[in-house]
Amino acid sequence: MRLSTLEFMVSSESESALSLLEQLRALHGDALADSLRDFCDDAAAPSSSSSSENEGRFDFLDEDVPSQVGALEVLAPEAYWVRAERLLRGVRGELGTLYGPLTAILTLALVHEREGERVSRFVAPLWLVGALCGLSRDRVEEVLHEHASLLARFCYRRAWATNYAPVGKPDREVRSRWAGQLFAVPLPDRPYETSRLGEGPVLGWRALFRAERYRDLARDVHRRFTDAGWRKRFPRERARYGVSRDPGLPTGSRLVLLEWVVAERFGRAAVVAAREREEVRLSSTHEVLSALREGPGVGRDGVGVWARAVASGLARLLGDASRERVWLSVCWAAWRVSRAGLADGFALLHEAAFETLVRRADLVSRSSSGRGATFNWVLNSLGLRALDREARRLLSGVRSAA
Repeated sequence: MRLSTLEFMVSSESESALSLLEQLRALHGDALADSLRDFCDDAAAPSSSSSSENEGRFDFLDEDVPSQVGALEVLAPEAYWVRAERLLRGVRGELGTLYGPLTAILTLALVHEREGERVSRFVAPLWLVGALCGLSRDRVEEVLHEHASLLARFCYRRAWATNYAPVGKPDREVRSRWAGQLFAVPLPDRPYETSRLGEGPVLGWRALFRAERYRDLARDVHRRFTDAGWRKRFPRERARYGVSRDPGLPTGSRLVLLEWVVAERFGRAAVVAAREREEVRLSSTHEVLSALREGPGVGRDGVGVWARAVASGLARLLGDASRERVWLSVCWAAWRVSRAGLADGFALLHEAAFETLVRRADLVSRSSSGRGATFNWVLNSLGLRALDREARRLLSGVRSAA
């Protein structure tokens, strides 16, 4: 999908988001509305519950976690799953039954990504991977074993065992043979291609097993965050022992579990803030695309007001207010190209914004420089800057003749 997913909203906010989606469909066609449907269909449903029920979604968290982890932007929980799906889109047909579990593993890798590290390292129990993709723990273990050589092209995996002291009983040590699975997942800059399947396996290294910040097994057991505890909590949504080639976006207990994973990593406040940011992003995207579709008002003053509004919106959406003047010059370039009759500059600018803010939103870097670079690349690919140079030459010639 394209935008980093909609927010966590209460019922009244959900209705406004759904009405906004219908406005998007009317103004920009089915392509944009369908690309944003994931936000409303799967994020608005759980938000219809009361505030007390929403607080219960994080019952497994004993305390809040600091949200400042590196400099990475915290995304709404569904956005991590969407990013994983988009990264695997090019090799989905070759993955077969491995697609669901690998999507869950890549989602966890994105959640545990740290600033400056190209490989995401984490420990997760197999039941957690299974619950995220709608399979039982045993079925996930079978699938990972059957596709071990294919899985090795994407990540390194080994069983993780550790001894731990139960919470409140520091003098007692418990030996655990199957505490979880250790994963090391190289995070790609762009979607996987079929050539990836011919590469060698991802190799582990000794420091992996001495690293800190892995799961606190004693805390998991103390909070009953286990396979049995989760099945008891959601008895009607027990993972099915079967094949799930396309689990789809998390809903129900899967969404609750994904929210918990993100909240455990970044804190509950960060999850709520991420959903609020996405709602603002969706509204701002709607405003910018509408302005680009409608075009400027009459006269040069009308163009100036329109250009300043669009440039401000682009700077806000791309995350770099310092480059607002650059986007302002792009808006004037679109006007010059249209005035010179070389092309519909406003349509080209609309296409560039749509490509960056919608189609590629979950594939580009999460940094402001990455989004700005993508927007610049799309503008150059569409030829807007080259047309602007020609428009400047033609318009200056017209003024000279006059």
